[in-house]
Amino acid sequence: MASTNRDEISRLELLHAAHPDGLVFPHLADAYRRAGRYAQAESVLTAGLRRHADFSSAHLVLARLRLDQGKREEAATAFRRVLQLDPRNMVALEFLGRIAAEDDRPADALQYFRRLYELKPKERIAEQIRGLERNLRSDAAPTGRPEGPEAGGNGGSGDPSDRRGGSPEPGEVVTETMAELYARQGLYGRAVAVYRQLLERKPGDTRLRAKLEAAEARREPDERAGDVGPAPVERPVTGRSTSPAVGEPATIREGLRTLLAWRPRPDPAAAPVARRSHDHVAEPWAEAAVSEPAAPPAARPWREAPAP
Repeated sequence: MASTNRDEISRLELLHAAHPDGLVFPHLADAYRRAGRYAQAESVLTAGLRRHADFSSAHLVLARLRLDQGKREEAATAFRRVLQLDPRNMVALEFLGRIAAEDDRPADALQYFRRLYELKPKERIAEQIRGLERNLRSDAAPTGRPEGPEAGGNGGSGDPSDRRGGSPEPGEVVTETMAELYARQGLYGRAVAVYRQLLERKPGDTRLRAKLEAAEARREPDERAGDVGPAPVERPVTGRSTSPAVGEPATIREGLRTLLAWRPRPDPAAAPVARRSHDHVAEPWAEAAVSEPAAPPAARPWREAPAP
């Protein structure tokens, strides 16, 4: 084995000497690394990356060299650089998953191994994923079901449409992966709720804080309205429906009831409004007080004025 490695190094040294600006240097550096000649491997990589800064294979060899040297943070940085240049690089995905798992970051490790499984669906990788999911469930078990008012974000409504911007279902395992899945589906309100629960456990995590702010910025205005407090918002009793643009969003059931009950009003043009002699210019609100446009009651953008 040692003689084979020496022969390989000699052959690669000749090729590299003949083509110093070529792409042989990662192979030579990797042969040096496997032989334990770390200083020579680093020298070859440094010179080659000056000429070929975006060569993903060279960054991959550099990452493995840093790992062999015990420089885990530098190795992780180099592996992430590989993924920037080659998002489907399975070696980088697996090593980053291992590093995250060893650093007690199971949510990050799970992301890497799931991406790897999509590219290489092997049972060994599936077992890694199942183990990480078990760890996440056991870690989140004490805080998976919130207690007190926070447990009922929308007043116990059974309508799925009312839960669009609410907290996760009681009993769900709260993980960073869950928040990212909600965000990908456009459920930014739920993603915000998950990130907030995660930050309660890790208040100093700046990365989670940045993800929370990004999700909050992309929420719809009706989702932000739920931030005033954990208690359910009571609907105003005014004898008419509240417009969804002004009050709390109506449920699908209430919207259907409103549409079925609506009837068109007579055309105002068919019955002109008699104006008083001293009214020189009719104000818009004055016309609204006498005759309202034919529109569903849930879409009135004005306040009614008292009749004269």
